[in-house]
Amino acid sequence: AKESHPDALLFFRMGDFYEMFFDDAKVASEALGLTLTARDKQKQIPMAGVPVKAAPGSLQKLLDQGHKVAVCEQMEDPKQAKGVVAREVVRVLTPGTLTEEESLEPSRSNFLLAIRPPGTRERRRVVGLAWVDCSTGRFFVSEPDEGALADEIARIMPSEILVPDDEASETLAQTIQALGIGTVTRVPPWTLDGETAKRALKEHFAVASLRAFGLDRRPSALGAAGAALAYLGETQRASLGHVTRIETHDAAGVLRLERTTRRRLDLVQRPDGTRAGTLLSVLDRTRTAMGARLLREWILTPLTDRPALEWRLDAVEEFVKDSYLRQDLRECLRRVRDVERILGRVATNRANARDLASLGQSLEVLPPLSAMLEKAYSQPLA
Repeated sequence: AKESHPDALLFFRMGDFYEMFFDDAKVASEALGLTLTARDKQKQIPMAGVPVKAAPGSLQKLLDQGHKVAVCEQMEDPKQAKGVVAREVVRVLTPGTLTEEESLEPSRSNFLLAIRPPGTRERRRVVGLAWVDCSTGRFFVSEPDEGALADEIARIMPSEILVPDDEASETLAQTIQALGIGTVTRVPPWTLDGETAKRALKEHFAVASLRAFGLDRRPSALGAAGAALAYLGETQRASLGHVTRIETHDAAGVLRLERTTRRRLDLVQRPDGTRAGTLLSVLDRTRTAMGARLLREWILTPLTDRPALEWRLDAVEEFVKDSYLRQDLRECLRRVRDVERILGRVATNRANARDLASLGQSLEVLPPLSAMLEKAYSQPLA
């Protein structure tokens, strides 16, 4: 199991504990404050462990420190096993692939960003970007100019960034690390290859062509999207059925804000990392986690398209005029849980009974909510 995941700390299930051995035990003992013991008194094999019940907190601490963790579970009942109990790595946890509710900030997306740098022979110096939130299934691509890469990373604010593991990308990795945004993870360069990515994406979305996603005209974004999908498949070891489409981020319809400008305007976060006093803290009166994440994205990407702006303003005007409707809608939305992330856990087989109960409660709200909106508006709300 360790040979298959040399860059991850191996959580090896042994009864009611997850144990770590050798160098993994040394790293974990320092990161988590665990007592370092020995498995074999003669060979003095370093060992450290955490109870299964306390594992979520320990895993989160390791991820916060930039570690990757491979969870190796017992695949059969030890009482019925003959010889060594069969075990298998069921999941690899990384900062950008989390789906657990307790590990995620409700009002902020948890993006994994893949970057395909421009080739040395490419005249058009564009960077392929693909970012996906595994907890919700939202998947985006774009091809910004090479000079705008730092601004785009600051806008997306990914938790983890994938870059090719080759000498040509070493400068790129160092530049990203200097930004202090997300954990940099190196992936095999072939995962960003256009043909490899095309096959993987076609197979995942069960389509004959990627034209509907706009990727046929964006080869750099295509490579990045393939790398992101391959990494999710490698780490999740589960269905990714909730990732159903790819959205193209069109820079032409929004105002580009440099990261320095965005930081000085205190749009969503102050220089010290706090939210108090930002534009988002003033405007955010959302009732659902989904709405809070969407509002955050809207603030970071102000519209420049006039029809879209007018449509949004018209919707706001109607809500302002009809206070009774607004109050009724807010009351309905108060009962809606984070459906996006619940469905993400359902799709990856990590949902529990509480998730299913919350999903049922949220679905009960939809018919009256829909009826209210259909009665009030002549045009559908997005």
